[in-house]
Amino acid sequence: MRFCRNRWCSAQTANGLPARSEREFCRATFGLRLFINPTYFNMSLDYTLEPLRESGVDSLSTAVIRGLEKVVLREIEYEFNTPNSEVINHRTVDLFCSHHRPPLGPTLIPAGANILRATFDFYFERLSRPCKVQLRPPNILRFGPACDARIIEHWIWTRGFRHSTKEIKEFKL
Repeated sequence: MRFCRNRWCSAQTANGLPARSEREFCRATFGLRLFINPTYFNMSLDYTLEPLRESGVDSLSTAVIRGLEKVVLREIEYEFNTPNSEVINHRTVDLFCSHHRPPLGPTLIPAGANILRATFDFYFERLSRPCKVQLRPPNILRFGPACDARIIEHWIWTRGFRHSTKEIKEFKL
């Protein structure tokens, strides 16, 4: 037994870190106390780019998001599981624009391709210039300091670019 965090506990791993169940309990407690959401700090939520393949231009809708004028897909990178590990990167002003459809074919992302990353331009109502946002599954989201993180996260949740990879445990607090 060890003394940890003002109490005696045996829930320690070999490297001295708290056991998984204690970490999950702390995440749920902090999420509930700070944001009234016990799954706020849940580490089993990952980013995905599948809505781009499934919904196309409809996945970029900003209809229910206040403070956001539009979202434009600027760049997408995907790979094929072949022996050569072919990686294709498309970059332009607007990938869903009708001018770019013929060279890329009827669909922007071919079936069987693994989507590696996408770059978006977020046009906020209060800013004159767009903010660049890069999303790379499973857990990387990059954006500049001038971007409104709450609006970006709300759009990601609303449009389905974030999903659960594991069953979320609810803790009785």
